[in-house]
Amino acid sequence: MPEKSTENLVLLLDSSRSMFRRDYAPNRFEAAKKVITTFVQTRLKTEAGTQIALVTFGSKVTRVLDFINIPETILSALDEIELGGKSPLGDGLGVAVQILIGELRKVGARVPRILLISDGQYTNTAIDPVRLAKLCSGLNIYIDVIRLGAMEHFNIMKKIAQMTNGQFFYGNDVNDLIAIATKLAKNPTSAATVFDKEDARFAPLLAQIAGNLLKVGELTSDQKSLIDSLLGKNASKCIVCFSVDDPITKAPFYISGRYCPNCNQPMHINCAAMWAEQDGKRTSSEIFRCPHCFYLLRIPAEAHKTRQLHKLMRRGESEPPSSEQSDNIIYTTRGIAKDFGDRALFSACPVCLLIFEENDKVVSCGNAECNALYHENCFLKLEESRCKKCGLKMQPPP
Repeated sequence: MPEKSTENLVLLLDSSRSMFRRDYAPNRFEAAKKVITTFVQTRLKTEAGTQIALVTFGSKVTRVLDFINIPETILSALDEIELGGKSPLGDGLGVAVQILIGELRKVGARVPRILLISDGQYTNTAIDPVRLAKLCSGLNIYIDVIRLGAMEHFNIMKKIAQMTNGQFFYGNDVNDLIAIATKLAKNPTSAATVFDKEDARFAPLLAQIAGNLLKVGELTSDQKSLIDSLLGKNASKCIVCFSVDDPITKAPFYISGRYCPNCNQPMHINCAAMWAEQDGKRTSSEIFRCPHCFYLLRIPAEAHKTRQLHKLMRRGESEPPSSEQSDNIIYTTRGIAKDFGDRALFSACPVCLLIFEENDKVVSCGNAECNALYHENCFLKLEESRCKKCGLKMQPPP
């Protein structure tokens, strides 16, 4: 029997009008509800630690329930779902993935999994399900599929499951579907999170899902009130250096300070970068764990530039940098995504956050410590042609 894993599982349920069809008794949607009922009751009986969320996609994508492990609450929510509209599969998957990414940022994250239940009558939207499945594959988000209804668009649902190392099932009638749900609930495939991957190729994907530190001006009124209530006079005191002013630039906290979006603890961007450098296990220079809550965070681009200048000063660079040097202009490389190999395969554009297809035209940052890749049209949107990862100014080679 496969080894069971504690999971965060998103039930992604098709609620489009095609689910009214009566080729399953009494209709496809009621059959799908029986599948969910069987699955939830069986899974939480055999693995009570599983957390389950519910998302539907039909006339709109609805986040019905956040993660919970109370079967009565989950099953009662099914009775409130409204059917109708087309079937935006890509949009539904997008929301499910977004929910799981929020959980992946937390330390000790559970195995992320999606259980997609649909008749396959999907509608094309701006989000490509196959491209999203490729991202899920890199992040170890498993997508299991239970397919019902006629066989149109059969291949894409099976392909999504195969791409993400999930399982694909098809049931001819309600009894088949219930048997499938029981089997899947009792015997999930052995799985791991993306953090269990020792391959550094996946580090760019982690940088894409990491949270952003918040500037003082980006805090909501509720966040400000909470910070003032919890921290009081220490609201501007960095949890790394225990000072208000940045130890590198000497700038006051309102300029160099940031807050963790998860625990609201304050830190200087340069202290965050120094803290990250001390982590011997990290696979990317772009990410770190919050010193307080261990939330996965992205190091701001401006911190990279400041740290580089600081290192030069420590080496005894007494001569002030020239205007060209101070701007740190670096040269780009252009090409097709497939020419960049694994760099493109396991990364996403920092502007649009979409992963690369093998024939996409891309631009590469020339900083050897960065090597960010951009879609060609996204590169044109960069402010002053500055890299969003390392902060350096880029231009084509002379």
